[in-house]
Amino acid sequence: MEQRYRVGAQGSYDLIIDFSYPPAHGQVLRIPEPGIRVRRGPDWKWQNQDGGGLGTTQPCSMAGWVCVWWDHEPVCHHMYRVGAEGKYDLTVAEPRSTDYMVGRRVRFIQGSEHVDFSGCPGSALSFGAGWTQYIHRIEGEWFTTQQFATLWAPLSAVQLTESEDSNYVGYSEEEMEEGVTSFMDSEGDSIECANHPGIGHDEEWLDVEEASSMQCPICLYVARDALAHDCGHLFCESCWDRWITDHRNCPVCREDGHSIVRAPRDQRKILNLKIRCPLDCGETIRLGDKEAHVTFCATYRRCSACGEEMLAEMLTIHEKEMCRCRPIPCELCSEMVRMDQMEAHMAGNVGIHMLALHKENQALKKENQTIKKESRSLKKEGQFLKARVEELERQVVARDESDA
Repeated sequence: MEQRYRVGAQGSYDLIIDFSYPPAHGQVLRIPEPGIRVRRGPDWKWQNQDGGGLGTTQPCSMAGWVCVWWDHEPVCHHMYRVGAEGKYDLTVAEPRSTDYMVGRRVRFIQGSEHVDFSGCPGSALSFGAGWTQYIHRIEGEWFTTQQFATLWAPLSAVQLTESEDSNYVGYSEEEMEEGVTSFMDSEGDSIECANHPGIGHDEEWLDVEEASSMQCPICLYVARDALAHDCGHLFCESCWDRWITDHRNCPVCREDGHSIVRAPRDQRKILNLKIRCPLDCGETIRLGDKEAHVTFCATYRRCSACGEEMLAEMLTIHEKEMCRCRPIPCELCSEMVRMDQMEAHMAGNVGIHMLALHKENQALKKENQTIKKESRSLKKEGQFLKARVEELERQVVARDESDA
């Protein structure tokens, strides 16, 4: 018997989706489940929006509708009916992850800021819509890429690319004309892989804006061993070498990929960028001095207060017990003052210290008076006890004489 339930009607939802059973090929898509591969269905009326191919569903805030990113147009999406108006525009083309295999090329259809990473089997990869990668490993509904083999992303966030030798890197012609500025400035488009070999410099930059202007558009870190293309963008040498192996064009302007040269002037600027010591010693150094500084910092440390250099294991003892600049309490006002500045502190706070001494003197006088009172009381008590003892001794002598 057919029963009816609310799926958005009156702002209410009576049912939840069981994602453990993805819909099968050929079925009409009746639920707005994200990550389903679809093609046009029985009630399609949207002309050639799908480009005659496949797309992947995305969440939609309107009941009875679902958004789709089509493979031929991956930088914008359209809404289609899955029950709205009693119509169904889509048919399931393939299960959510059946055709994803190691070595297949995929394109991210949404940014990591829109993804639920609960259940992630390891460290999460941060990515942006439009990125393309090759699958390195698959575990359930999660995968790693060949470039970032230790970081995980959900299969629901990607779609297969139809052409393995395509030069497409995830952006429309309009975005390519606008350049890669938004690609670099987007906060969610960084790769969480601080020490991954073969990518740019990932440091704690003193001037983040200046560092961002020298990012490699491929790895989104400051370019390492910088190369410059005719379009003006900088690339890491290793990132460019990996890219040009499979592509003929620049990933930004899509012009001839061989029009690239070393950029010594930009490289000098990059090496002069200021960073904070990665070993948290507190110092600010040039990027070009990082290796020498870290080598020194791993064995020796400099006291942040006095600047004295010593073995790293001695730093804690030095700071607590030996440093001439360590903070100690003033004996008069209890303020914490650097040891080497105590004399100046004393000279500059005479009034405060005199008041503190006066208060301490008054307190000592009161304490002295209290002690005197207690002393007189104890003296009287001692005299009373002495008289009592003498009385008891006389009674004992008299008793002994009477007994004799």
